[in-house]
Amino acid sequence: MKAKPMLLASLILGLSCLSFYSTSAESSALQKVSYAEAQEMNLSKVAQKTFLNRLDLDLAEKEGLEWANTQNASHYSVYTLERSSKRERYRVSVVLYTN
Repeated sequence: MKAKPMLLASLILGLSCLSFYSTSAESSALQKVSYAEAQEMNLSKVAQKTFLNRLDLDLAEKEGLEWANTQNASHYSVYTLERSSKRERYRVSVVLYTN
């Protein structure tokens, strides 16, 4: 009986890894830059959006990158706005730039 929960756990882990790598591959079209780099490259800010996740900071950033991939931008920055494990709130801001 122990084999079924282990099989289910490994299946879930495998699917979550596949999801992570597919998102990483999608986001490769966008280049991550800092605010200073965006200024140096004379990039224009085209959009900014805030993402909140109650589980994890990385998940909030992942949601932001999924949104960024749907926009017409060449570069992006991610800023942590709130990291509160006590209140279970993780909020990031994603800023998009273009040439």
